[in-house]
Amino acid sequence: MSAVMIDKVTSPHLYVALSPHGYGHAAMTAPVLNTLRAHIPYLRLTIETNVPRHWLVERVTGSFEYIPTRDFGMVMRSATEVDAERSHAAYLDLHADWPATVAKEAEQLQITQPDIVLSNISHLALAAAARAHVPAVALCSLNWAGIYRAYCGDRPGADRVLAQMEAAYSTARVFLRSLPAMRMPCVFHVQDIGPIARQGCNRRQELRHLLGVTEKIRIGLLAFGGIAPALILEKWPRHPGWLWIAGLSQVPARSDIVKAETLPLPFIDLLASAEVVLTKPGYGTFTEAACARVAVLHSCREGWPEAVPLSQWLQAHTRALTVPAERLRVGDFAAELEAVLALPQPTPPPQQTGIDQAVEAIVRLL
Repeated sequence: MSAVMIDKVTSPHLYVALSPHGYGHAAMTAPVLNTLRAHIPYLRLTIETNVPRHWLVERVTGSFEYIPTRDFGMVMRSATEVDAERSHAAYLDLHADWPATVAKEAEQLQITQPDIVLSNISHLALAAAARAHVPAVALCSLNWAGIYRAYCGDRPGADRVLAQMEAAYSTARVFLRSLPAMRMPCVFHVQDIGPIARQGCNRRQELRHLLGVTEKIRIGLLAFGGIAPALILEKWPRHPGWLWIAGLSQVPARSDIVKAETLPLPFIDLLASAEVVLTKPGYGTFTEAACARVAVLHSCREGWPEAVPLSQWLQAHTRALTVPAERLRVGDFAAELEAVLALPQPTPPPQQTGIDQAVEAIVRLL
């Protein structure tokens, strides 16, 4: 798209609400924000989230104001297991006096005075924007109303919560459903856009040099986002000829596992340099791996409405196999590891059209 030139004095203010349910929502939104800033150099940015500020600083170009959020997505027991009881209780609390909650959030918007709100995918931020008369755009491959319905829809009080959530999502001028995505029959103004993915550089030779290994050693990446997976790494068997880079906060002292943050390479380059990625079903890692043509072994995510379309899309665009969660937990995936690398590489690679499509939709409202 052509560059958008706006005078510094009249620079627009974008308020971005990012669900802190892991890092996936922030990872999807970051390339959109960076492209926006490339076209609107003086864009003012406020980010409402609980994703760590240092994580955002590494991925979002330029300065921004940072505000904590009440959004939480779903309460999790692990990276893939939803705590339905606690999630339901948290939503009942959030919606106990919904008009007052929305009014308080709208006051925050009236103080910050944004020109537009971009939500991935807080329904509270969208409801507040509507009350404050600020145009809003939603961007995601899922919505929390659909996820909440799948896990908590039959519980007492859920009907009221769902009605308020769906009404909030439908206040968005447009809901940009970034493919691959779950169905959204209860959301208005849905516009499908292409995949959104950061692109890394394959620096495998440099990485091998940093790790002190030869080309006989294959490199795998553990990428589970911002929610700790239930992996027992200290009990994993060694996989001969493999070295693992772990994007995890806690890593046991093993010669075959290296903590990602000890390496001087961006995580997206580590992903692009790996021969296989071990992960859970998630939009960011799936799209990034497919675009980098990296093989994927992933766990199941039973009951998560987004999981099936994500997995189907992944298998159409890169080599991918599923490993039962309990076997992945204890490192029992040697057969799948060899099998996934023997699969033919699907062609052609996915087209990353979603970033420009999202930017165009946002710019139209500025």
